[in-house]
Amino acid sequence: NDQGSQFAISNPMTDLAFMHCNNYIKSELGPDASVTFYEKPTNAWSLGNYQYVVNAELTMTNAANTSTKKYACRITYDNGDDTSGSLDFDNWSIIGIDGIDGV
Repeated sequence: NDQGSQFAISNPMTDLAFMHCNNYIKSELGPDASVTFYEKPTNAWSLGNYQYVVNAELTMTNAANTSTKKYACRITYDNGDDTSGSLDFDNWSIIGIDGIDGV
């Protein structure tokens, strides 16, 4: 049921993909980094079969400085058409993150 598109989209599943990518990034950076995520992604695409690419920005503050980072996150919802478990991160797989050192 999930069709891919070459055009950026915004729907409940891309919103969840964005949320799960952000939570993953925060957990990987650890407690020493203060991270503020933008409210919405810059763009999100469905690749089909519940695979998504999210392009977004965050502001990261650590002991040395504050910087804005653009990142891309590729993520897959593992349960296909059964979206009842989409809020649970355990039902998603992070394929990769690009643009943030240490993640």
